[in-house]
Amino acid sequence: MLMLYQTIGLIDRLVKKTLTAFCGFLLFAMVAFALTNVIMRYIFENPPVWGDLLTVLSNIWLVFLALALTVRGKDHIALNLIYSSLPLRVAFVIQQFWTVVIFFSVGSWSFTGWRPWQQWAENIGKCGTLRGKMGPWCSNQTTCQKNTPLPLFPSLAF
Repeated sequence: MLMLYQTIGLIDRLVKKTLTAFCGFLLFAMVAFALTNVIMRYIFENPPVWGDLLTVLSNIWLVFLALALTVRGKDHIALNLIYSSLPLRVAFVIQQFWTVVIFFSVGSWSFTGWRPWQQWAENIGKCGTLRGKMGPWCSNQTTCQKNTPLPLFPSLAF
């Protein structure tokens, strides 16, 4: 049983270090994408189409992964200030309440983000590709891309 706890502890530390490193990489990537976008826009007058999107996606992933690390380590600064001024039992109940709220929030975002991805994949399957030839399922449009719903930004994080 002791070996099981040690193995779980080792996996926990490994996951924490990996997520921390990945958050650092995302922060670096976010700055690099924004800097590339600014340089291409103002110096070369030809900004990349993907610059803003990759900056936003890096930010979304960074926030959610950092939230997971913060909740796991119970290191949220603002909440720790509140917890330290409350009795232990009340602080524990509030802390557990926020853990449940975060769990169900992420779960509901994952659930609501799943349906647009599923519709998107179904339309790609019908057309073969996003830029397939016109077919009866494309509503008399020249490409399937016009009829393919793209997922919203929050659902991209999941």
